[in-house]
Amino acid sequence: PEPRSGSQAARYRELLARAALAAGGPGAAAGLAEEAAPHIALLLPITGRAAAAAISVRDGFLTAYYQTRSQERPRVRVYDTGTQSVADALTLATRQGAEFIVGPLTREEVAAAAEFPAQHAPLLALNFLPAERPAPPQFYQYALSPEDEARVAARRILEDQHRRGVALVPAGGWGERVLAAFRQELLSGGGELLATATIDASRTDYSGPITELLGLSDSTARFKRLEAAIGTKLQFEPRRRGDIEFIFAPAQPSTERLLRPQLRFHYAGDIPTYAISDAFEPDVRANQELDGL
Repeated sequence: PEPRSGSQAARYRELLARAALAAGGPGAAAGLAEEAAPHIALLLPITGRAAAAAISVRDGFLTAYYQTRSQERPRVRVYDTGTQSVADALTLATRQGAEFIVGPLTREEVAAAAEFPAQHAPLLALNFLPAERPAPPQFYQYALSPEDEARVAARRILEDQHRRGVALVPAGGWGERVLAAFRQELLSGGGELLATATIDASRTDYSGPITELLGLSDSTARFKRLEAAIGTKLQFEPRRRGDIEFIFAPAQPSTERLLRPQLRFHYAGDIPTYAISDAFEPDVRANQELDGL
């Protein structure tokens, strides 16, 4: 029997959703051998770079599914766009009888879905096309706010067993809101934000805030004091602070493409770095500088 407590009932339904996935139920990944039948197709990158966000969307979708009375539930099939192209997933979903499509999730995938030439069911994309690109017919767009994505990023960081880190955000209202949401979620989950810094997105050199954030300025200052004390020129390579387990660096694509190589240049290339979907361009080739993000 379902628990009567609201919070316990929601958790119970979530566990049912997860069990259905494990057992090959309504939310199971669609396979080539499945028969054609009317259904809602859920296109998500369950594997790959955006897996954490995709799994959260899938679990939330199926939790809502189990809150609907059984006689009113439509059939649902999940298509993993992490193991097949968006075009292949749309083709398969259409062949298998999809009457409505939810997804895909990332900006690159949404752009690919908009370019799909064949006819398909109405589609609700879980991200936005670029402002200059018109949506095709029966193509609807919905996405999380940057603040919600920042909270998802904080949860992902904690799931990855990182607790202490720093944040580097663009100056201005957007960066302040994203940072506030991230900080709140991180702290509520037991994490710690060691330091924050802002960058001027109108500039191309972020050395100042990066060196300050990583403690390289302190390292250089200690070196100069030592050199002055002994009166001898020394060879020196600055050292960043050693307690940083992650960097949260949300930004728009043009800024992020400049920021990533500068972090590597300043001895932070080995620190796990996280952002939100705003960092990525629909054109995959434009994201090469973001490898590892």
